[in-house]
Amino acid sequence: MAAQCDGVDQNFFRKKIGENKIFELRIAQKDMKGEYVELPPIHIRDDKYFGHDVLDWYLKTSRPLFDFANPEYCQEQQCAQATHLFMSEKSAKPLSGSMLHRWLTRSSAEIGLPMYPHNFRHGFATLLLARSWSNRGRAAAYLGCSVGVLDTYYGWIDKKQKLEEVQDLLAEALIEK
Repeated sequence: MAAQCDGVDQNFFRKKIGENKIFELRIAQKDMKGEYVELPPIHIRDDKYFGHDVLDWYLKTSRPLFDFANPEYCQEQQCAQATHLFMSEKSAKPLSGSMLHRWLTRSSAEIGLPMYPHNFRHGFATLLLARSWSNRGRAAAYLGCSVGVLDTYYGWIDKKQKLEEVQDLLAEALIEK
């Protein structure tokens, strides 16, 4: 919610590194949950997962549909133009967390996957750990907690992986007989 694509506090930038186009997001320590650490710049690249394309489309096509992100509207109304990447529908202020919460909750329920924003955060950590338990340090850093706390609350993932490994070994042993 703290991403600003313009103004004195701009922290969201369109850049080019060699031939690759990227968006760079810098999140200050004050904007982090728990204010643990300042993250290194986050690069949203044009070579994977279409993140760059989606943001580029949003900035060029969707964002200007909001009055306060539309330069012509702001000039005509003599009002401040929104600097935040995601702005309020009715002013140049940033989109409120409660509005984002309502949109995500309603939209996810409409597609049959009822979730809250908090679930998305922990869902990512779960997917990271399910891929490999060696990602514990990365997941803990992402969540802003220690590896010990992560072990306490996500240990079931490792247990599930161990059970599946044993089942696979048993199945292989039975097939070999």
